[in-house]
Formats: sequence, structure tokens, C-alpha cells
Amino acid sequence: MDRLGRTTNQLIELSHDLKERGISLQIISLGVDTSTPAYKPLGLEVEKEVEMALLLYDSRKYTIKEITEQTGVSKAKLYQVLNVR
Repeated sequence: MDRLGRTTNQLIELSHDLKERGISLQIISLGVDTSTPAYKPLGLEVEKEVEMALLLYDSRKYTIKEITEQTGVSKAKLYQVLNVR
């Protein structure tokens, strides 16, 4: 993952660029697959930080505290988005 982007924002932008081209992103070591329905936030327009938080959450390798610290997304916002999906 560190070779795809130096920052979280670069990784999210890459994910968006690939998605626009119809290409899904799979990070096997994290268990992330952007082609699955679990990745898509049910048609919600969410900011990049929330999308990254969802990627980290779906990988099941990070605690909620680690996710909020790495992405800057509040715990309340993360749970709000998770409840909607």
C-alpha cells in the first residue's frame, strides 16, 4: 500500500481515478476490494477521509481509535456512516 501513495489522500485519489476508469482496487494484505458492495457507501457522497476510514475498517486490521487517528474522521461520523451501510 505504501507504494501506491505516500499519503492517505494520494491513495484515495488513486482509488477514485481507477474507479472512474472502471478498475477496482484490491489490497490483499488488508482485505480491501473496492469492487465489492461492502466498499461502496450505498450511494452516499462521502468525503475522501471517510472513504479511507471505511477502507481501513473493512480491512479489519485497525481499531476504531487507530482509524480515527489516521484519517481524522471522528468516531461519531464513522459510526454514522457504518450504520447507514
